[in-house]
Amino acid sequence: ICLAVNAFPVPVLAAWAEQSFGKDVVWAGFVLFMNQCLTGIFCPIIGHFTDTYNPYFFFVTSAIVLPVLYVFLGPLPLLNIAPSATLLLTIMLLLGAAAPMGFIPSLKIMLDMYKADHQEIPTWAGNLITSLFYACFPMGDFLGLTVSGLVAEVASFPWSTGILAALLLLHAVATALF
Repeated sequence: ICLAVNAFPVPVLAAWAEQSFGKDVVWAGFVLFMNQCLTGIFCPIIGHFTDTYNPYFFFVTSAIVLPVLYVFLGPLPLLNIAPSATLLLTIMLLLGAAAPMGFIPSLKIMLDMYKADHQEIPTWAGNLITSLFYACFPMGDFLGLTVSGLVAEVASFPWSTGILAALLLLHAVATALF
């Protein structure tokens, strides 16, 4: 889910920024670049804290923070907040920092679950779990880009981010329950 969410703005951000704020494709590319830079910076930091502290804390925090950020990314029209380039940039930067909290702890959680049922993790099992984890990246990109394009055909960017926030809220509830 987190990986699909991370790819969601890519196909529609440039058109939305140009239509709403008169920003060009270069500006949108810079915003997406900075988003990914922050993701790259925060991945090892979250990885360190995941190993040191409870990985579920970061996973649940991400499940709570991401829907809130997506409500403000559009922003959702029900909030009566005027969209602005500054708000869009700020939320995209925060998403870049928050997204790793969703996918980095996942690997440790999967390895810990295997270890709970077995005394140790043999090399083949560790490799299998890790390869399945990394297989989620292209699947998340595919789903995020595809869903974004489909939703953009029927809803505006603010409404599509609101719809995504609702789906993320369902994910947060499922995460809290299980």
